[in-house]
Amino acid sequence: MSILNQNNYPFLNNPISYKIHGGEPVTEIGRWDDANYWMLEFISSDTFQQYKIKDVVPEDIYNEVKNGTTIKLLLSHISEAYHSIVEEIYKCLIIEQNIPIENIVLLTNSADIEIEIDIVSKKYNLPKFKSGYMATFEYGAKGDMFRYPEVFQVDTLTHKNYEKKFLSLNGLWRPHRVLLGAFLIGLKVIDKGHISLNSVSCDYPTMKDFMFNEIVRWNQNNPKILQLLMENEQEIKSIDKICLDEDITHRASYTGLSSKYYQDTYFSIVTETSYGFKVNDGYTGGRALSEKTFKPILFKHPFLLLARPRALQLLKQLGYRTFSDYIDESYDYEEDESKRVYMVAKQAERLCNLNGDDLRSFIDGCREITEHNFNVLKNKQNFLYWKT
Repeated sequence: MSILNQNNYPFLNNPISYKIHGGEPVTEIGRWDDANYWMLEFISSDTFQQYKIKDVVPEDIYNEVKNGTTIKLLLSHISEAYHSIVEEIYKCLIIEQNIPIENIVLLTNSADIEIEIDIVSKKYNLPKFKSGYMATFEYGAKGDMFRYPEVFQVDTLTHKNYEKKFLSLNGLWRPHRVLLGAFLIGLKVIDKGHISLNSVSCDYPTMKDFMFNEIVRWNQNNPKILQLLMENEQEIKSIDKICLDEDITHRASYTGLSSKYYQDTYFSIVTETSYGFKVNDGYTGGRALSEKTFKPILFKHPFLLLARPRALQLLKQLGYRTFSDYIDESYDYEEDESKRVYMVAKQAERLCNLNGDDLRSFIDGCREITEHNFNVLKNKQNFLYWKT
C-alpha cells in the first residue's frame, strides 16, 4: 500500500498543473502502508469551490474513494496554514460531494489545525477527519543542510567588533514588518542592522499616506507606543523601501543570501509570513514556521521571532532550544499584535547596546544553543505530527 500517484499528482491551482515526485515531501515523510492514498496538492482556501473531485480524480479511483474502504483522498496543504480550508472541506467535499469523512486525510503547515477541525465538526455535527501537521520547511532546511554543506560552514558568533548588530530580512510587504521598521526607527537602532524592508516589488501601501495612519490606529490603546510613533512621524514616513546590497530575500529558500550578513551580526530578527493584522474572517489562526525561522538555525544565529503567539513554544516542542536565558521572550505570549512587535523591537534595542563582558557572555551562551539547534536539525527524523 502506498501513495498511488506519488510520481504524478495534481496541483489544484488555476489552471491545474501536475507535479513530479521529488518536489513534494509528503511522499518521503511518514508511513503510507496502512492504506492506498490518492494525493492532490492545493493552496487556495476556495479550491474545492472551483474543482469537483470527480473531475480531478480518475473514475475508478473516485468511485473507490467515494464508495469503498481501500483508497483515501490525501489533501496536501503543506506549504500554507489557512484554517478556512477546514470549513471548505466539510461544505464542499463532505456535504456537497458526499466524500466519506473516513476517506479524507488533510496535511497542513499549521501546527494548530485540530482547533479549527474541532470547531467546524461541532458546527456541522459531523465527525472529525484525520489531519496532520507537516513541518515542511524544517524538512527542507535539513535537506539543504546536506545538499549544500559548504554554504552553512559559517563562523558566526565570534568575539570581534560588530559594526552591524542584527540581520532582518523583510523583502515582501507585511503590516508587522512595516511596524517593526517604524519601531526600530523610533528606538534609534535601525542603522545598527542589515535590514531589508518592502524591497520586493508589489503594490503595498506606502508610509507616506495610508500606512502610517494605519499603524497609529492600531496603537490607539497603547499610549507609550503611540507617543513613540508620533514623535518620529516624519522619519518613519520616509522608509518606504530599504534594500540590501544582495537583496534576494523573497524566496522560500535557505541559500542565496551571502553568509557575510550572518557573520557581520550577532542576532537576527525573523518576521514570519503568518502573523496577524488581517480582517477577522471568522476562523482561528495557526502557527506556521517557514524557511525564515530555519535560516538562522542553519547559520547558527540567535534570533527574535515575530510570528503568531507561542511560535517559540512550538519550536521547543519540535526539540529546539530558544534564547530565554539571554533574551526576554515573554513577547511569545503577547496577544496584542502591535505590542508584540514593540516588545521584540525593545529586545532588539537592548541587544544592540550590549558591549564588553555582557556581549561576550551573550555570544558564548548563545553559541552553545545555536550548536544544539543545528545538531537537532541535522539529526531530525520526524516531520509529521498527527493532530486528529
